[in-house]
Amino acid sequence: MAAVEQFLSNPTVRRFARPIGLVIGLLLMACAIVFAVLERAQLTDALATLRDPPPETIALMLGCVLAGLLLTGLLFHVLIARFARVPWWEMQALVASTTLANYLPLKPGLIGRVAYHKVRHGIAPVQSARTILEAVGLTFAAAMSAVCLLWLCQTLALPPELVFVSPLLALVARLFPKGRTLALGFVIRSAEVFLWALRYWCAFRLIGSPVSYESALVLATASCLATLVPFISNGLGLREWVVGLLTPILAGASMEAGIVAELVNRTAELIIVIPCGAAGAVLLAKYRGAVRADERSAEAV
Repeated sequence: MAAVEQFLSNPTVRRFARPIGLVIGLLLMACAIVFAVLERAQLTDALATLRDPPPETIALMLGCVLAGLLLTGLLFHVLIARFARVPWWEMQALVASTTLANYLPLKPGLIGRVAYHKVRHGIAPVQSARTILEAVGLTFAAAMSAVCLLWLCQTLALPPELVFVSPLLALVARLFPKGRTLALGFVIRSAEVFLWALRYWCAFRLIGSPVSYESALVLATASCLATLVPFISNGLGLREWVVGLLTPILAGASMEAGIVAELVNRTAELIIVIPCGAAGAVLLAKYRGAVRADERSAEAV
């Protein structure tokens, strides 16, 4: 882990890798949009369906995005508690604002979160970096365990609902002091993966190409793994092509439908992340201003 942290903190790596990652992500996103536009038949059908979308499906999809954002805040609240006591509401505001910032070029949200914890709570950058790497590892573990359990259920002709058992099994690790934090983190991340699957299930329904929840779960895990690629903000562009290429294989729908569904999914993200992130930033700024005012009053006394 120390070697990974040292590599990611290398100024040369940050200077060159992030702009390159941004350019690659933007190119992939542009290609995905152009491809969807060129496939006019699929795009026309999808837009026709989106003109009169089921309100309950939209509400469910946006609710999943909001719940996932809250779970991410809860995850970092749990992971950072080993180093300092950060109020739950403050962590939620910080995660929301930095998630929005990560859509900007060079993905400044992660650095902003590390700097905030250092200034506000005295948490060493290496400790903040550790929680970020642990969150990445938990995402990979939750995604892979869901896929493996789903494959096992299909192979042994077991009910696919057993895939939801994996988080419960992880709770066994809470019996051991050293595994409690990561076990709880795995449960939270697994819940996020299941919500991602529900988002894809909704997205495909919205464009008129419904898929099963099991297929949506596999696509969601692939999308989650795409977001882990370094220096490409939120898997920008990469997610669209990963989902598009895998949709014919895993869900029986067309590649065009996969790309359009991912574009709908990302739009739903922005609808939630933009106001939540802006509100979080304003809340943190006001709170920081109030703290500074109290500190000046104390010094005056």
